[in-house]
Amino acid sequence: MIYGQELLQVEFLPYTPRPIRTLKLVADDAIDYAWKSEDRSTLNHLFAQKGDCDDILIVKNGLLTDSSYSNLAFYDGEAWYTPETPLLQGIQRECLLREGCLIPTSIRVEDLNCFSQIALINAMLELGDCVVDVMNVFGE
Repeated sequence: MIYGQELLQVEFLPYTPRPIRTLKLVADDAIDYAWKSEDRSTLNHLFAQKGDCDDILIVKNGLLTDSSYSNLAFYDGEAWYTPETPLLQGIQRECLLREGCLIPTSIRVEDLNCFSQIALINAMLELGDCVVDVMNVFGE
């Protein structure tokens, strides 16, 4: 849906999740994506820095936030945690928080080694649909 003061356009497209096996840490301390927007130029600029990786992990002020198209959940072997300050408060993330499936916390880059897996979640990806081993996260 594209909208401003009123609804401008509705379009339905098939959703085919991309296979994500590797992630690249990319920092941007100025990024602001609090609202879903048709303008993804900042996200696209960061995504272009992924190199040989499948997607990116966005780092803002030393904290992990989101990937280029999803919120994140980190597994420590016992529980799933999600960044306390994501770029976008996604619907799936909010639902999982309300259900008690995710624990919000600050997750710094140096905390990555405390986790074994990272799940990418969004309105079309449930917890567990897309999981990446932390060993497949590469530095900036």
